[in-house]
Amino acid sequence: MEAERITPGRVVISRAGRDAGQCYVVVALLSDSRVALADGVGRRMANPKRKNIKHLKLVAAQDPEVERKFANGERITDADIRRVLWVLMEKEGCQ
Repeated sequence: MEAERITPGRVVISRAGRDAGQCYVVVALLSDSRVALADGVGRRMANPKRKNIKHLKLVAAQDPEVERKFANGERITDADIRRVLWVLMEKEGCQ
């Protein structure tokens, strides 16, 4: 996956590891090859999961409201992340 396409607010699915198949929202870019992820339940904004971008699949569907909040530097809550993932779970088939 190309790092330039991954931005905070994008939804991804884990392809490798114990969490394979799990949906997350990208909350931060840590380096060229690593990102911080949250799902609003097990991995909250206060303690995001760090993962290599090679182990992620970018989801085509996205939520413009959350991306706008990230772009404007507004506060993102765990409830915002849960709402986005709840809607996309059925479409993308993630856990």
